[in-house]
Amino acid sequence: MEFSFDPVRHAVYFAKQAFVNGTATNTGPNTTIGLYRISTQDHTADIVTQFPTRGSCGTNTGNFLVGNSARASVAVDSARNLVYLLARRCVPEPGKPSNWKQVPTTIVINPGDGSSTPINDSPAIPTGNYAAVYNSAAGAVYVYSGGGTHCGGTGGRIDRIVGRTVTGQSLVCPATGGGNLPRKITVLKNLNRVFIAQQNVVGSPGGIGIVDGSALLTQAPLGTPRAFTALAANNITAKVYAVDTVNNKVAVFRTGTA
Repeated sequence: MEFSFDPVRHAVYFAKQAFVNGTATNTGPNTTIGLYRISTQDHTADIVTQFPTRGSCGTNTGNFLVGNSARASVAVDSARNLVYLLARRCVPEPGKPSNWKQVPTTIVINPGDGSSTPINDSPAIPTGNYAAVYNSAAGAVYVYSGGGTHCGGTGGRIDRIVGRTVTGQSLVCPATGGGNLPRKITVLKNLNRVFIAQQNVVGSPGGIGIVDGSALLTQAPLGTPRAFTALAANNITAKVYAVDTVNNKVAVFRTGTA
């Protein structure tokens, strides 16, 4: 579980799953995935909203999240007071409305009233969402997902979401294995660049992929052909740190160069 901070409203947000009315339980018909909030001023905790789940999708499942599918972290747009929760949802298969399939979903939540807007992937394209990060320089959230025929048939992409709308997409390579998925993406706000830890497989260069925050143009990846398992950015020094578990090293990249 990862915590995300809203500095404007002095709150910490995190996603929790396998709960019934806020109490931990085994997956069942009343189990939910919820967005939780803790005040950093008086330390009170509350449930912003909850979503009912099912163990799997199938015939006439209905509009439910898939149990235990929430990603470990959420992204917070403090300027718009929105929180982005990643999970998987059951949706009807095109042409077969009684057959419901799993798709990644980004749920945009208003913590003020608990209302939400889902952004669902197409069931025609097998994908999986990895992580999301907010970039205050661009006023956008970037969601790192898999899926596509590029990068040796594995594929990956970055979706840029402004508010509740996807405003752009950039094709990249899928995330590396191992490590913590929320740490696969980071942002250097001063340079308005998004960095991702991508696989080193057939047709994929590995290393750190770079995407421009505004134009979504990709740049040549850094540190190829290594496969980094986690990234972190220092926005004061404009450096990105990448964990290389194969060589037991931490690589440091300065403003887009090694």
